[in-house]
Amino acid sequence: MNFVDLLLENIVAVSSADVINIVLDKWGRIRHGITEETAVNYPQFINDLLHIADFNNSACFEGLVSFVCYCDKLGMENTIKAFRNIKADKDADVLEEIFNIAEVQKLYASRSKALPDEAVERIVFLGAQMYFNQAETDVWELLEKYIDKEMYNYTLHIKNRLKN
Repeated sequence: MNFVDLLLENIVAVSSADVINIVLDKWGRIRHGITEETAVNYPQFINDLLHIADFNNSACFEGLVSFVCYCDKLGMENTIKAFRNIKADKDADVLEEIFNIAEVQKLYASRSKALPDEAVERIVFLGAQMYFNQAETDVWELLEKYIDKEMYNYTLHIKNRLKN
């Protein structure tokens, strides 16, 4: 059993802020046996939180270019979806634009880890528009509101399932 399974077992006893902090603290999904293929077994809000945590830690600590190079196509698509789900559309748009850079598409097709300098410059330029470089969007506030709402719906679903 990994930390997400334990978290879901105790979901009624924690706040949305606790859930976010637990996942951010244990963000290395691969180290905990959670992959893109296994993450689909979790509720969407957990999946979204895992992808945003992965993105945040990779992009902020290793750089956006590193995230792009070491993420796979499905991971990038799921990260874009996660930003859309929390209503951080500007960040999702930037990631989509990065995703659509021809060299990035070639990178994902070949699984190479290198990008031409022009693509790196474009990614850095676009990254300057994302939440970690701008004050206009509070991604963490959007994420907490989303997790709050989805946790409430999830716990209602669990309670109803237990009644039947």
